[in-house]
Amino acid sequence: MNNKSTNQDRVAIINAQIVTVDKQGSVIEDGSLVVGADGAIREIASGKISHTASEVIDARGAIVMPGLINTHTHLGMTLFRGLGDDMSLEDFLARLMPAEIKVLNHEAVRAGTEIAALESLLGGITTSLDMYYLPDAALEVAKSSRMRIQTGPNFLESDGPEPLKFNDRLAWATKWLEVPRDSLGSTGWVAPHSTYLLNEDQLRTLAALAAKYEARIHVHAAETVGEMQLVAKRHGGRTPIQVLADTNLLRRSVLAHGVHLNDDDIALIASNSATVVHCPASNYKLASGTANFGSATSRREYRARHRRPCFR
Repeated sequence: MNNKSTNQDRVAIINAQIVTVDKQGSVIEDGSLVVGADGAIREIASGKISHTASEVIDARGAIVMPGLINTHTHLGMTLFRGLGDDMSLEDFLARLMPAEIKVLNHEAVRAGTEIAALESLLGGITTSLDMYYLPDAALEVAKSSRMRIQTGPNFLESDGPEPLKFNDRLAWATKWLEVPRDSLGSTGWVAPHSTYLLNEDQLRTLAALAAKYEARIHVHAAETVGEMQLVAKRHGGRTPIQVLADTNLLRRSVLAHGVHLNDDDIALIASNSATVVHCPASNYKLASGTANFGSATSRREYRARHRRPCFR
């Protein structure tokens, strides 16, 4: 039977605690939700809703809520799980990158992304902002799995698994960004790996590319002490955030990790409407540190309020 032609509802969920995540933070107890023939939510209400769905889910004791969003992933890297433990980010990358160049191709990235998408969906994550090689493979998984995967061309100095030199990668990215957006995957992202794996001219070139196509920036920034040292050495003593600001990449960017931010960095991030994604599980696994929230004054006040006696 064709649901669209008969207007028969697809599914009805009853007896649920519905967390709406609306502006008021409304939570509906003993609620019902009906998905219409077009796949969109037709109605949410407390109690019963009249519907024509043949599939009815009794969600008594369960929560119904919008899908979770993972705002920094390397989905295809699932293939390399367990490759490195108990090591710093720099040591991990030194082991990972040669393995990626040796192993990865379109089918491998698709397989790794499929595994990651399945794990994500089982965990309630329905949208991911992904940064990885061969992003066309991720968009194929988005279509087949119905997971929303936002992604785009990524850039670093090395040729990578594609393999493409920077200028060739730039030409490929230009073609990618010219493709019309679709409903599941996005072509509206440019992903410089970091300010320690790209020089200033390359960063400015990527800023111009993103501006031309109104794409947003997804970049690693201020993740480890080692990164801060590498960036300072390469870019005249500046922090990653300062380099991104000076190369026109900070505006409305998504900054992955942001562990080692000083107060000037935080002010720059705020004034550029950028977003920090802290990734605590990754930061703990790599012992990268704990993200620096708030101003120095607020941190001192917090510590003073929560100071505990020290016993020796």
